Amino acid sequence: MKLFSQDLVEMLNRHGNQICLVTGRFFLSELGLLQKLYSFLRYHGFKVYVFDQIPSEPTDDVIRLGADKFIENNCEALLAVGGGSVMDAAKGMAILAACGGEIYQYKNLSEFPVNPFPVIAAPTTCGSGSEATRYGVFSNRDPKEKFTIKSTAIIPCEILLDPQLLSSLPEDELIITAFDASSHLIETLLFNMASTSDSAGRCLDGLNIIFSTLQEAVETRSEASLACLQDAAFLAGQIINVERTGLPHTIGNKISGFMPIKHGLINAIAIPPCLAFLEEKQGEDPLFENRLTAMNQLLKSHQLSKESVSAALKAFYQSFPVRFQGKAQFSTEVETAIIDQTARDAGLFEITPKRLKREDLEPVLARVIEAINEDY
Repeated sequence: MKLFSQDLVEMLNRHGNQICLVTGRFFLSELGLLQKLYSFLRYHGFKVYVFDQIPSEPTDDVIRLGADKFIENNCEALLAVGGGSVMDAAKGMAILAACGGEIYQYKNLSEFPVNPFPVIAAPTTCGSGSEATRYGVFSNRDPKEKFTIKSTAIIPCEILLDPQLLSSLPEDELIITAFDASSHLIETLLFNMASTSDSAGRCLDGLNIIFSTLQEAVETRSEASLACLQDAAFLAGQIINVERTGLPHTIGNKISGFMPIKHGLINAIAIPPCLAFLEEKQGEDPLFENRLTAMNQLLKSHQLSKESVSAALKAFYQSFPVRFQGKAQFSTEVETAIIDQTARDAGLFEITPKRLKREDLEPVLARVIEAINEDY
C-alpha cells in the first residue's frame, strides 16, 4: 500500500469526512510531505485539521491539547502518520476526545465509558508496532511516571504500511526503531515464560528478518529491505498484542521517565544486562533454557554467536552506530522510584524466568545503569 493512494481514501471514508491528521513536529514537514498529504486529503473531499505538536514522548498535556482541538474542529477520526509516539498520542487523543478527563486517570482501565474515536495508523518507522497493538505509552508530569494504557478499544481500526515512508528516516531513527521491534520479539521469547510456543516460534521468525536485513536497510535503503523491517515490526506488534513484553521494557520505560533516552535504545541497552542476570541466576527453568538454546542457534546461523546469548545481543546492538550521549546519574530517591514502579507492573514477577523477586530489581537496575554509562 502507498500513503498517497486510493487505499488511504477508502480507509478514511469508512470513518468519516472530518479528519484530524496527527503527526510529529518535524519529520513530515521537513520532507515536504505534510503539505502534500494535507492537499491530497482536501482534494479527495476531506476536511482536515492538522495537529503536528507530538514530541518524541507523548505527554499528558499534549494529549489533552490534541483532544481539545479534535473536539473544537468537529473531527470524526484520527489519521496518525508517524512513529510510535505519534500513534500512541493519537490513541490517547481518541480516548480523551470521547471520554474527557486526563490521560493518567485511564492508566489501569481496559474499558472506557464511551468508545474512543477511530484511529487510522500509517507508521513511518519500523519499531513500535503501535499500529497493531492495544497499548499506548504516555509520560505523565504529576505524578512523574511513564505509564501504559492497555485496551483492545485503542487498537487502530485501519493500518497502512508504506515502506517508502522509511526511506528518508534518519539513520539513527531507523536503527533505534528496529531495535525496538527486536526487543518486543526477544522479550516475548526470553523474558515471558507465559507466552505460547506459537508466539515463541513467530518471535524467532521476526528476529530472523531483522538479523538478515537491518544492515542492508541501513546501507542501501532498498524498498525490499525496508518492507522487511516494516513487516517484522508489524509482526512484533501482533505478538505483543496477545502476549506481553517483560523486564527490560518495564524497567526501561521507568528509567526513560526520568531521563531523555529513546525507547528503542533503552530497550537495546537493557536487554543484555537483564538477560545476563537471568543466565547467571541459580535455579532450573527448562522452558527458559530451551528458548535460550533456540535463540543461540538463530544467532549462530547469522554468525552472531558469542560466549552467551546476552553477550551476542550486546555485540549485535553495539555493531550499529547509535549511542546514548550522556550519563545516567540518579539519586537514591529516583532509583527507589524506578524500582517501586517496576515492581508494581502486574504479572512481571510471574512471567519472568528463574523466579525473579523484588529484591532482584536493585542489582538489575545497577547493571542497566552501568550499561547506559558504558563507553564503547
